Amino acid sequence: MITKKEQELVYIKAVLDHDDQEAFQMLVERYQVGLIGHLTRIVGDQETAEDLAQEAFIRSYRKLHKYNPQYAYSTWLYRIGTNLAFSHLRKKSTVPLEEPEMFASDQNVHAEAETSELRANVRSKIDKLPANYKRVVAMHYWHGMSYEEMASATNVPVGTIKTWMFRAKAKLKEDLKD
Repeated sequence: MITKKEQELVYIKAVLDHDDQEAFQMLVERYQVGLIGHLTRIVGDQETAEDLAQEAFIRSYRKLHKYNPQYAYSTWLYRIGTNLAFSHLRKKSTVPLEEPEMFASDQNVHAEAETSELRANVRSKIDKLPANYKRVVAMHYWHGMSYEEMASATNVPVGTIKTWMFRAKAKLKEDLKD
């Protein structure tokens, strides 16, 4: 029985040697859903993630001759997609911060107003964090990524991610005391 990686290499060889569009389509079909999900967690928007995934596939097709078969194609493809996603976020200059579901709705209008005010205050303080800190906060709390996933997605060591998160939390704690 042929392994997944061996099948990938067969497809890649067919694309490189014969410009086989069907072989490349098989790679797209295999990884499209997972890549879009991965990118959605980073950028926070499915439509943008779909556009970025399409661009990642185009770039992987154009640069397929640079692919190193020592690694899984999916790893290489996800790296391309992740780089595109972070470039997109840098161009937007803000990390998408969807409204978190961490604040429970209360029937008391006064409590709801306080919650809304608190949410706006927290969001304001997060927006003022340095970009790296803001990114790890968003990735962890709003997109549910683990430190290891964040490290992989950003190509930054786990220790650095932990440091950024620690500093972000400390800065938020300090800022929210006011």
